[in-house]
Amino acid sequence: MSDHVREFREQRRVKDIRWLVRDRKIDVLCHFTRLENLIGILRNGLLSRRTLYERHMRFYAVDHHRLDGCPDAVCLSVGFPNYMLFYSKRVNYFKQQQVTHSQWIVLLLDVRILWELECEFCQRNAASNLEREIPRRERRKPEALEKMFSEYDDVRRFDLNIPRSFPTHPQAEVLAFGPIPAVYIRQVHFFDYFTFSKYQDRVRSLTAAGVFHKTDYFSARKDHRFWSGKST
Repeated sequence: MSDHVREFREQRRVKDIRWLVRDRKIDVLCHFTRLENLIGILRNGLLSRRTLYERHMRFYAVDHHRLDGCPDAVCLSVGFPNYMLFYSKRVNYFKQQQVTHSQWIVLLLDVRILWELECEFCQRNAASNLEREIPRRERRKPEALEKMFSEYDDVRRFDLNIPRSFPTHPQAEVLAFGPIPAVYIRQVHFFDYFTFSKYQDRVRSLTAAGVFHKTDYFSARKDHRFWSGKST
């Protein structure tokens, strides 16, 4: 394939992704992590597990196993955090290490990541068997992003009554490869006012992102009852 053809295809891919983002009115990407990682993220951006190890940087892992097979990617959600995984992690870390809800944060990021960085789009949890069977080159296509908003098994979007910007499956993921510069961070959300008040000045000294304390992004999606007991 010539460089000209490759460049044309990439321009078309970017154009199609941007059109889908506008059409769906996607306005934010989400990433949850431990509070202890926040300052490093604001200084260095969001780094993949592989990069953190290679640079010998200290961090608090959220997922020790990375069953998605992509340690070189950062996991993001579209519109709302993957509340199923987020809740599960908070419960397990509290049981094992007494890590409280206040020791977690949610970052909201610019949607430009979807076309400015190398991304793969997963209709469900990237670690699921069905998702891992899909060739990675296919998950990079705009059609894969569009599929995140299609009907899923016996669940209809109409019944879910969710915004157009939310993927159908609450565990749908975007895998972003390579560092995500801190400039893409738009908001930092803390669980409570005490933690917010303790960190707000330091955070604002490192970023122009908004800093908030409210539990909206720490709760479940409004359609959670439809997914209770379903396989991911």
